[in-house]
Amino acid sequence: MKRLILISLFVLPFLGIAQDSDTEFLNFKIDTNEELIWQKVYESNMTLEELQQYFTNESFTANIKLIDDKFSGQSNGKKLGASKTSQWKTMGANLFFDAYIIVDFKEGRYRVTLTDMKFSAVQKYNLWMGGTQNLGTTFEDFFVRKGRIWQKKVVENSLTLYDKEFDDVFTLKENIIKEDW
Repeated sequence: MKRLILISLFVLPFLGIAQDSDTEFLNFKIDTNEELIWQKVYESNMTLEELQQYFTNESFTANIKLIDDKFSGQSNGKKLGASKTSQWKTMGANLFFDAYIIVDFKEGRYRVTLTDMKFSAVQKYNLWMGGTQNLGTTFEDFFVRKGRIWQKKVVENSLTLYDKEFDDVFTLKENIIKEDW
């Protein structure tokens, strides 16, 4: 009996720590509404007007609008994982992705948040009903189980790839001039 108590006192704190880490992976996290979001803070010397010009020229972010010190709006569709060699290991590869984008601005920094992330509807012919049926799916359907990020290797591979793709989209590509060429 003493052994059982000692073992449980030793193991229980580690179980609590492991559960907390299941709600975050790279820049993905589960918010208070149990929705999977992607959020990252970037540093930039651009002004708010320059950021607005930059984001309206990018195809994925062209629909976001400036309201106060914040950009927000629905993204344009983007195909994720289509050109990657590991696409066969990626959940949702080759499907168009859509999200609601929020970009908060503070002097010298901006924070990007993607919410309502989903893959575009795939249409499937339904013989019984005699028409097509939309099979659109959210990121939660793919990557979240019981309010936690699903602990599978394919989920980690997929979220790692998507994290890099989102980071590539929102990292500002400022004109860099190299002196030696």
